[in-house]
Amino acid sequence: MYFHNTVDWTRERALSEVGDVYSVAFSPDGGYLAYGSGDDNVYIYDTSEWTLKQTLTEAGSAVRSVTFAPDAGSLAYGGFDGNVYVHNTSDWALEETLTESGSNVFSVAFSPDSGYLAYGSGEGNVYIYNTLEWALEQTLTEARSIVSSVAFSSDGESLACGGYDDNVYVHNTSDGELEQTLTESGTDVRSVAFAPDGGSLAYGGSDANVYVHSTVDWELEQTLTEARQTLYSVAFSPDSGSLAYGSNDRNVYVHNTSGWGLEQTLTESGGRVLSVAFSPL
Repeated sequence: MYFHNTVDWTRERALSEVGDVYSVAFSPDGGYLAYGSGDDNVYIYDTSEWTLKQTLTEAGSAVRSVTFAPDAGSLAYGGFDGNVYVHNTSDWALEETLTESGSNVFSVAFSPDSGYLAYGSGEGNVYIYNTLEWALEQTLTEARSIVSSVAFSSDGESLACGGYDDNVYVHNTSDGELEQTLTESGTDVRSVAFAPDGGSLAYGGSDANVYVHSTVDWELEQTLTEARQTLYSVAFSPDSGSLAYGSNDRNVYVHNTSGWGLEQTLTESGGRVLSVAFSPL
């Protein structure tokens, strides 16, 4: 796992534990970095000294997705054992285990107010829980195959889901109704992300392109075509000024969002890039 500063994109450090790194996430204040591994564990680092703070071992298989709640009170992760585990961040104790999925969990996401947790699974469903009592509130069933990525908009009013049926579904979170179906991708969608300023939705997958839509009218604004192989992860910077994506071609591509020019290509990885994330600071 490699860390670059975003001023001149020089590499600052690298971290390595055991197994493939499937997902990386910073805590809201940037004080912690968590990543999920192919060795079934979640590793949490203190970013002030880059020391290993905690190893979470509940998962019975590879961990595909990790995320912090925006209020910084919880960390959730899911993977190939079909469960989602929720820990509090004060002492890293296990708070809840969510078992609704009958298949692999590919993506977990908190709503911006930390009031809801959504996750997508291998049977094609998205499960939405309230985080007050961890009750299941909604199951979204539009997808016809694996749901590989879920993301809330910054205002919490929309939830986007992408997967192996080649589409991205956008739901209204007030009633769960389907707002829009985006069909540009000709193959499976691996990652979806809303810009923090709320103006754009980006997604990418096996056709190696990133599609960027306006959230006002859902029109396609831009198609980014630098990657040569499957895309696994797309992420906007906190100021929405940059978009990064990682590919099976071992590179990370960074574009500015003002003109969508390519700012940087990061080539350190010796293998496929499964997850990219910006620090909140």
